[in-house]
Amino acid sequence: MLAWANAARGPFQWDDYAVIVGNPRVHALGAWAQAVPGGIRPALALSYALQWTAGAGPHGFHVFNVAVHAIAVVLVWRLCRRLAGPVPAAVAALVFAVHPVQTEAVTYVSGRSASLATVFGIAGLLVWSTAPLRRFAALALFALALGCKETAIVWPAALLLTEVAAAPAAGWRAAFRRTAPAWLSAAVGLALVLASARYRELLAYSLHLRGPIANLPSGVQAIEYLLSRLMLVWRLSIDPALAAPVGWSPALAIGALLLVAVGAAALALLRRHPVPAFGVLWFLLYLLPTTTFVARADVASERHLYPAMLGVGLLAGAGVDALRRHAPRVAAGVLAGTVLVLALSTRARNRDYESEAALWIAAARVTPTNSRAFNNLGWAWHRAGCFADARRAYERALVLKPDNAAARGNLAGLPPGAGAACATGWNALGTLR
Repeated sequence: MLAWANAARGPFQWDDYAVIVGNPRVHALGAWAQAVPGGIRPALALSYALQWTAGAGPHGFHVFNVAVHAIAVVLVWRLCRRLAGPVPAAVAALVFAVHPVQTEAVTYVSGRSASLATVFGIAGLLVWSTAPLRRFAALALFALALGCKETAIVWPAALLLTEVAAAPAAGWRAAFRRTAPAWLSAAVGLALVLASARYRELLAYSLHLRGPIANLPSGVQAIEYLLSRLMLVWRLSIDPALAAPVGWSPALAIGALLLVAVGAAALALLRRHPVPAFGVLWFLLYLLPTTTFVARADVASERHLYPAMLGVGLLAGAGVDALRRHAPRVAAGVLAGTVLVLALSTRARNRDYESEAALWIAAARVTPTNSRAFNNLGWAWHRAGCFADARRAYERALVLKPDNAAARGNLAGLPPGAGAACATGWNALGTLR
C-alpha cells in the first residue's frame, strides 16, 4: 500500500493514446471481435475493451493494473514457496512487489502487457500437473499469456526449468517428456503468429532495423542497462534512448561472454543448488525474447524486467535466508531496510506518472541528450497551453536532433508569439535550461 497507493492518479500516457484512447478496436466488444483475426495481442486488447466499454477512465485502468500486480505478487510467492520454502518466497514476493523498476509495467497503463502475461504464465506453472484437466487449464493459461505478449513464448522453457528445479534428481530428460504438450502448444502458437499478416509486417520491420545476428550486441547492451536499473532506482526512464551499437565493442563482447558463462554455470549447478540457479536462469530466460535475435526500435524498456524480477527476488531470498541462519537480526534489518527504500522509491517514481509533463521531465533529466523526450515534453506542455515552455522544449529537441520531424512539425503548429509559460514548466529542468 505504501508503494502503490499513489499509482492511480495519473492520466493516460504516451502509447496509451495509440493502443487505447485512439484505438477504435477496443472501444466496443464487437469491434474487438472483428479485429481479432488480423490483430495482435487479443487477450490484452480484450482487457482494454472490457474496461473501455464499462466506462472506465484513466483511474479505472490504473486501478486494474495495480490489481493485476497484486495478483502477480501472490502468484510469485506461491511459486517460489513451492521451489524454495517460506523465507526465500516471502523475500522474493516482497522484492517483486515493491521494486520501482516495476512501475513501467504497473503505473503505465500500456505496460499491462507485461504484468497480465506474467499473471497468466505463472498461474499456468502453478496449475500444471499430469492430470488431464489441470494440464488443459495450464495450456489455456499459456495461450492467454501469449495473447497478452509474444515474449510468453518462453513459457514451456520456464515450465521445464520449474519441473527440474522442483525435482532435480529426476533430471532433464524426464522433465522434458512431462512438458512435451507445452512445447507442442508453443509450436502451434508460433505458427499462428507467423500466419498473421500483422505479425509478419512487424517481423519485416524488425529485420529492416537489424538482422538477427547484428542485433546481438544491442541485446547485450539492453541486459546491461536493465541490470543497472536494479540498483540505480533513481535513474528510471520511460525512454532510455539507447542507441543500437554497430558491431561488437570490447566491453560488449566481455559482457556477452560473462552472460554466457553465468548461464552455463547456473545450468550446471541447477541440480545441486536449485534455488539460486533457478533464479539466474529464470532472469535470463525472460529477457531472452527481447534481447536476442528480434530487433526492436527501442533497445530496452524497463517493463521487460517485470517477469524476470521473479528471478532477482528469489536470488535475494536465497541470500537473506542464508544470512538469517547465521545472523537473524542482521538479516531482518537488511530486509526491512531494503524493502522500505524500494517501496519509497516506487512511490516517488509513481509521482512521475501523475502528469505527462512530469513523466517527460523525468526522462529528460535522466537522458538530457534525448531529443524524443524533449519533443514529448513539449507536446505535453503544448496540450496544457504552456506554449512558451513547449516552444523551448521543441527547440531543444531540434538542437539535439535537427532531423526530428515530429519536433519540427509540433514547433510549426504552435500559436504565433511566445505564449504562456507554466510556473512548474521549463524551470523544473533546472540546469538543463
